[in-house]
Amino acid sequence: MPNLSLAQGCSIVLVEPSHPGNIGAVARAMKTMGFSRLVLVNPKRFPHEDATALASGATDLLDNAVVVADLPTALKDSRWVVGVSARLRDVPMPCMTPRMFASQPHQDKHFPIAIVFGNEQSGLSNDDLAHCHQQMKIPTAGDYGSLNLAQAVQIVCYELSQASEMLETMDEHQPATQQDFEGMFAHWCEVLEVSQVLHPQQRQKMLIRMRQLWLRAEPSPIEITMLRGAFRNILRHILSKV
Repeated sequence: MPNLSLAQGCSIVLVEPSHPGNIGAVARAMKTMGFSRLVLVNPKRFPHEDATALASGATDLLDNAVVVADLPTALKDSRWVVGVSARLRDVPMPCMTPRMFASQPHQDKHFPIAIVFGNEQSGLSNDDLAHCHQQMKIPTAGDYGSLNLAQAVQIVCYELSQASEMLETMDEHQPATQQDFEGMFAHWCEVLEVSQVLHPQQRQKMLIRMRQLWLRAEPSPIEITMLRGAFRNILRHILSKV
Protein backbone atom coordinates (compact mmCIF):
# COMPACT_ATOMS: atom_id res chain seq x y z
CA MET A 1 0.00 0.00 0.00
CA PRO A 2 2.55 2.61 -1.14
CA ASN A 3 2.59 6.42 -0.78
CA LEU A 4 -0.13 6.69 1.85
CA SER A 5 -0.34 9.54 4.34
CA LEU A 6 -0.94 8.69 7.98
CA ALA A 7 -4.56 9.82 7.58
CA GLN A 8 -5.08 7.54 4.59
CA GLY A 9 -3.29 4.61 6.19
CA CYS A 10 -5.03 4.71 9.59
CA SER A 11 -8.31 3.34 10.87
CA ILE A 12 -9.90 4.80 13.99
CA VAL A 13 -11.35 1.90 15.97
CA LEU A 14 -13.90 2.52 18.76
CA VAL A 15 -14.39 -0.41 21.12
CA GLU A 16 -17.96 -0.73 22.41
CA PRO A 17 -18.89 2.97 22.35
CA SER A 18 -21.89 3.46 24.63
CA HIS A 19 -23.27 6.80 23.45
CA PRO A 20 -24.20 7.27 19.77
CA GLY A 21 -23.56 11.01 20.07
CA ASN A 22 -19.90 10.28 20.76
CA ILE A 23 -19.70 8.26 17.57
CA GLY A 24 -21.01 11.22 15.59
CA ALA A 25 -18.61 13.62 17.34
CA VAL A 26 -15.71 11.27 16.58
CA ALA A 27 -16.69 11.21 12.89
CA ARG A 28 -16.67 15.01 12.87
CA ALA A 29 -13.26 15.13 14.59
CA MET A 30 -11.84 12.64 12.12
CA LYS A 31 -13.12 14.43 9.03
CA THR A 32 -11.69 17.79 10.06
CA MET A 33 -8.26 16.16 10.13
CA GLY A 34 -8.63 14.20 6.88
CA PHE A 35 -9.36 10.77 8.36
CA SER A 36 -12.17 8.67 6.92
CA ARG A 37 -11.82 5.04 8.08
CA LEU A 38 -14.05 4.47 11.11
CA VAL A 39 -14.50 1.02 12.66
CA LEU A 40 -17.02 0.34 15.44
CA VAL A 41 -16.68 -2.71 17.66
CA ASN A 42 -20.03 -3.80 19.08
CA PRO A 43 -21.52 -0.29 19.49
CA LYS A 44 -24.40 -0.09 21.97
CA ARG A 45 -26.64 1.98 19.65
CA PHE A 46 -25.78 2.53 16.00
CA PRO A 47 -27.04 3.78 13.61
CA HIS A 48 -28.77 6.47 15.67
CA GLU A 49 -30.13 9.98 15.18
CA ASP A 50 -27.81 11.36 17.88
CA ALA A 51 -24.80 10.13 15.92
CA THR A 52 -26.09 11.81 12.78
CA ALA A 53 -26.81 15.07 14.59
CA LEU A 54 -23.37 15.36 16.20
CA ALA A 55 -21.53 14.27 13.05
CA SER A 56 -22.37 17.75 11.69
CA GLY A 57 -21.54 17.17 8.02
CA ALA A 58 -19.44 14.05 8.52
CA THR A 59 -22.32 11.63 7.99
CA ASP A 60 -20.45 10.06 5.08
CA LEU A 61 -18.05 8.58 7.66
CA LEU A 62 -21.02 7.14 9.55
CA ASP A 63 -22.50 5.73 6.34
CA ASN A 64 -19.22 4.01 5.51
CA ALA A 65 -18.33 2.94 9.06
CA VAL A 66 -17.46 -0.74 9.46
CA VAL A 67 -19.35 -2.39 12.32
CA VAL A 68 -17.92 -5.64 13.72
CA ALA A 69 -18.66 -7.87 16.70
CA ASP A 70 -15.21 -8.01 18.31
CA LEU A 71 -11.78 -6.38 18.31
CA PRO A 72 -9.87 -9.21 16.56
CA THR A 73 -12.24 -8.89 13.61
CA ALA A 74 -11.71 -5.12 13.54
CA LEU A 75 -7.94 -5.60 13.42
CA LYS A 76 -7.70 -8.54 11.03
CA ASP A 77 -6.28 -6.47 8.15
CA SER A 78 -4.07 -4.17 10.26
CA ARG A 79 -0.31 -4.46 10.33
CA TRP A 80 0.31 -2.13 13.28
CA VAL A 81 -2.07 -1.54 16.19
CA VAL A 82 -1.88 1.26 18.76
CA GLY A 83 -4.11 1.33 21.84
CA VAL A 84 -4.96 4.75 23.31
CA SER A 85 -5.27 4.55 27.09
CA ALA A 86 -4.80 7.07 29.89
CA ARG A 87 -3.83 4.35 32.35
CA LEU A 88 -0.75 2.21 32.16
CA ARG A 89 -2.01 -1.35 32.17
CA ASP A 90 -0.33 -4.57 33.22
CA VAL A 91 0.47 -5.46 29.62
CA PRO A 92 4.14 -4.58 28.99
CA MET A 93 4.49 -2.59 25.78
CA PRO A 94 6.07 0.63 24.53
CA CYS A 95 4.08 3.73 25.50
CA MET A 96 4.34 7.11 23.80
CA THR A 97 2.46 10.35 23.25
CA PRO A 98 0.56 11.04 20.01
CA ARG A 99 3.31 13.43 18.92
CA MET A 100 6.02 10.87 19.56
CA PHE A 101 4.09 8.28 17.58
CA ALA A 102 3.46 10.72 14.74
CA SER A 103 7.17 11.54 14.50
CA GLN A 104 8.13 7.92 13.87
CA PRO A 105 8.95 6.88 10.31
CA HIS A 106 5.81 4.94 9.28
CA GLN A 107 7.07 2.95 6.35
CA ASP A 108 4.66 1.41 3.86
CA LYS A 109 5.12 -2.00 5.47
CA HIS A 110 3.36 -0.71 8.63
CA PHE A 111 0.13 0.21 6.84
CA PRO A 112 -2.74 -0.28 7.48
CA ILE A 113 -2.47 1.12 11.04
CA ALA A 114 -5.29 0.85 13.57
CA ILE A 115 -5.64 3.41 16.38
CA VAL A 116 -7.87 1.84 19.04
CA PHE A 117 -9.96 3.79 21.57
CA GLY A 118 -11.84 2.18 24.46
CA ASN A 119 -15.29 2.55 25.92
CA GLU A 120 -16.17 6.00 27.37
CA GLN A 121 -16.48 4.67 30.93
CA SER A 122 -13.78 2.02 31.25
CA GLY A 123 -11.37 2.63 28.37
CA LEU A 124 -9.36 -0.26 26.97
CA SER A 125 -9.07 -3.43 28.99
CA ASN A 126 -5.93 -5.51 29.36
CA ASP A 127 -7.44 -7.97 26.89
CA ASP A 128 -7.93 -5.15 24.39
CA LEU A 129 -4.36 -3.90 24.84
CA ALA A 130 -3.06 -7.42 24.38
CA HIS A 131 -3.96 -7.04 20.70
CA CYS A 132 -1.83 -3.87 20.36
CA HIS A 133 1.80 -3.41 19.40
CA GLN A 134 2.13 -0.28 21.53
CA GLN A 135 0.19 2.07 23.79
CA MET A 136 -0.47 5.77 23.27
CA LYS A 137 -1.11 8.13 26.19
CA ILE A 138 -2.30 11.72 25.75
CA PRO A 139 -0.47 14.01 28.22
CA THR A 140 -2.75 16.08 30.46
CA ALA A 141 -2.17 18.61 33.24
CA GLY A 142 -1.48 17.05 36.63
CA ASP A 143 -3.37 13.93 37.58
CA TYR A 144 -6.58 14.92 35.81
CA GLY A 145 -6.66 12.87 32.61
CA SER A 146 -10.35 12.76 31.78
CA LEU A 147 -10.86 13.39 28.07
CA ASN A 148 -14.06 13.05 26.10
CA LEU A 149 -13.78 10.30 23.48
CA ALA A 150 -14.12 12.71 20.57
CA GLN A 151 -11.55 15.06 22.16
CA ALA A 152 -9.06 12.22 22.42
CA VAL A 153 -9.65 11.22 18.80
CA GLN A 154 -9.29 14.86 17.71
CA ILE A 155 -5.92 15.22 19.45
CA VAL A 156 -4.52 12.01 17.98
CA CYS A 157 -5.80 12.78 14.48
CA TYR A 158 -4.40 16.32 14.69
CA GLU A 159 -0.92 15.14 15.60
CA LEU A 160 -0.94 12.53 12.83
CA SER A 161 -2.23 15.00 10.24
CA GLN A 162 0.44 17.55 11.19
CA ALA A 163 3.10 14.88 10.84
CA SER A 164 1.77 13.97 7.39
CA GLU A 165 1.92 17.60 6.25
CA MET A 166 5.46 17.90 7.54
CA LEU A 167 6.53 14.74 5.71
CA GLU A 168 4.93 15.96 2.47
CA THR A 169 6.75 19.29 2.83
CA MET A 170 10.01 17.47 3.48
CA ASP A 171 9.46 15.31 0.40
CA GLU A 172 8.98 18.44 -1.72
CA HIS A 173 12.29 19.84 -0.46
CA GLN A 174 14.46 16.76 -0.57
CA PRO A 175 17.94 17.75 -1.74
CA ALA A 176 18.78 16.97 -5.33
CA THR A 177 21.09 14.09 -6.17
CA GLN A 178 24.79 14.79 -6.29
CA GLN A 179 24.73 14.25 -10.05
CA ASP A 180 22.05 16.92 -10.50
CA PHE A 181 23.96 19.25 -8.19
CA GLU A 182 27.18 18.82 -10.14
CA GLY A 183 25.36 19.56 -13.40
CA MET A 184 23.87 22.72 -11.92
CA PHE A 185 27.20 23.85 -10.48
CA ALA A 186 29.00 23.29 -13.78
CA HIS A 187 26.30 25.37 -15.44
CA TRP A 188 26.80 28.11 -12.84
CA CYS A 189 30.58 28.04 -13.42
CA GLU A 190 29.93 28.55 -17.12
CA VAL A 191 27.88 31.65 -16.30
CA LEU A 192 30.71 33.01 -14.17
CA GLU A 193 33.32 32.31 -16.86
CA VAL A 194 31.30 33.95 -19.63
CA SER A 195 30.53 36.89 -17.35
CA GLN A 196 34.27 37.26 -16.69
CA VAL A 197 33.72 37.88 -12.98
CA LEU A 198 36.30 35.36 -11.82
CA HIS A 199 39.70 36.83 -11.04
CA PRO A 200 42.37 34.42 -12.35
CA GLN A 201 44.33 34.44 -9.09
CA GLN A 202 41.25 33.97 -6.91
CA ARG A 203 39.32 31.68 -9.24
CA GLN A 204 39.84 28.37 -7.43
CA LYS A 205 39.18 29.75 -3.95
CA MET A 206 36.08 31.59 -5.16
CA LEU A 207 34.65 28.47 -6.81
CA ILE A 208 35.22 26.41 -3.64
CA ARG A 209 33.40 29.00 -1.54
CA MET A 210 30.55 29.19 -4.04
CA ARG A 211 30.26 25.41 -4.05
CA GLN A 212 29.94 25.46 -0.27
CA LEU A 213 27.29 28.18 -0.51
CA TRP A 214 25.22 26.10 -2.95
CA LEU A 215 25.69 22.96 -0.84
CA ARG A 216 24.41 24.76 2.27
CA ALA A 217 21.33 25.84 0.32
CA GLU A 218 20.48 22.16 -0.41
CA PRO A 219 18.51 22.93 -3.59
CA SER A 220 15.72 20.51 -4.43
CA PRO A 221 15.36 18.93 -7.89
CA ILE A 222 12.69 21.50 -8.77
CA GLU A 223 14.96 24.34 -7.65
CA ILE A 224 17.83 22.88 -9.67
CA THR A 225 15.64 22.91 -12.78
CA MET A 226 14.57 26.50 -12.07
CA LEU A 227 18.17 27.65 -11.57
CA ARG A 228 19.43 26.01 -14.74
CA GLY A 229 16.62 27.64 -16.70
CA ALA A 230 17.76 31.01 -15.34
CA PHE A 231 21.39 30.20 -16.16
CA ARG A 232 20.46 29.39 -19.77
CA ASN A 233 18.70 32.73 -20.15
CA ILE A 234 21.63 34.62 -18.61
CA LEU A 235 24.09 32.92 -20.97
CA ARG A 236 21.84 33.58 -23.96
CA HIS A 237 21.61 37.25 -23.02
CA ILE A 238 25.38 37.62 -22.48
CA LEU A 239 26.34 35.78 -25.68
CA SER A 240 23.88 37.84 -27.75
CA LYS A 241 25.85 40.93 -26.77
CA VAL A 242 29.18 39.52 -27.86
